[in-house]
Amino acid sequence: MKNRLLFLNLIFILALAASCGREVKEDIAVKERIGEIAEKVLVGSTAIPFSLDSLTSYTWEEVYIITPYTQIDRVKHITRADLSTIEETGIEYDDGKKVIAFINNGKLTSYVDLPRGSGDFAYLQDSILLYPFGSAEFRMVNKNGRAVVEKN
Repeated sequence: MKNRLLFLNLIFILALAASCGREVKEDIAVKERIGEIAEKVLVGSTAIPFSLDSLTSYTWEEVYIITPYTQIDRVKHITRADLSTIEETGIEYDDGKKVIAFINNGKLTSYVDLPRGSGDFAYLQDSILLYPFGSAEFRMVNKNGRAVVEKN
């Protein structure tokens, strides 16, 4: 009986550790793909359309594009998701980037810490931009030597 109880406690602890240990990581592949689009736009003069849906390989319901100096508490209030990983990017204090946060079932699935040089979302209005899956469609254009993202 004592061994069985010990075994059940061990299983419970392992299951708890496995569920708590899931760290949300930055999606480097999406970051690189957006950067590649920016490079192509800067070499040529034509706009390149892209969709965040097609750049990701995982499930998400909505994406938030968070602009510089946005207080993460404001985003948490809207998403109700744990965004502690996003806080570590320094978006609240850095105007040289945007953060793209992918949310699924109220949880942060992944994110991209995107330098403005790899596609500047600054021309989109509002400090917190929300797009449901299927509507995150943009185009990248060359504006005076800068790769700028516009809503498609």
